Amino acid sequence: MSEMRSIITGATSRSLVLIDEICRGTETAKGTCIAGSIVETLDKIGCLGEVYNQLSRITGGTICPKIESTNEMEVLHKKVESAVTIVCQKKLKELYKQKNTSKLPEINCVAILPGEQPPPSTIGASSVYVLFSTDKKLYVGETDDLEGRVRAHRSKEGMQKASFLYFVVPGKSLACQLETLLINQLPVQGFQLVNRADGKHRNFGTLDHSVEVVTLHQ
Repeated sequence: MSEMRSIITGATSRSLVLIDEICRGTETAKGTCIAGSIVETLDKIGCLGEVYNQLSRITGGTICPKIESTNEMEVLHKKVESAVTIVCQKKLKELYKQKNTSKLPEINCVAILPGEQPPPSTIGASSVYVLFSTDKKLYVGETDDLEGRVRAHRSKEGMQKASFLYFVVPGKSLACQLETLLINQLPVQGFQLVNRADGKHRNFGTLDHSVEVVTLHQ
């Protein structure tokens, strides 16, 4: 592992990396997952390799199902973050244009991964958040107590490893408007929401400009 760390640290897109018997002596399933993770890391770096793949005979055709599942969730996180940023930033431009103010807040999405807690800076701040369940369905909410809300969600059965995406906004009224906007807009972008009906029963953010469809270009 120490040697692998040195290789990964020093590898560049011009490196040729040759490795033999990764994780020798490690239990097969765990060793395979570590090996797969190393290969993926080297691939992200962009360096060259020669892979002699006998892993399919060990794991039935995949390097490590858990890694694949993790990557799928990472992709979902990125897609949701992009959609949330585009939809909410567009709304903020409209709202602040009506107020004739040039100080436009930026949507800065922050991830809360399984096992992590919101930072102290969220205490007392108005936040809009997206919960990612293990079945890849989303829940959109707003709160002034993000830590308490995360704890409450994770206390439910099967939600202990739930991850979140959140951003802070100036004021609860704006948080409610953006929450309702996302509940209505994310399904239009192809995401599955467990609380989609909530967007039909709230007055916040339901002015004449809130029902438009925002098309994302990626």
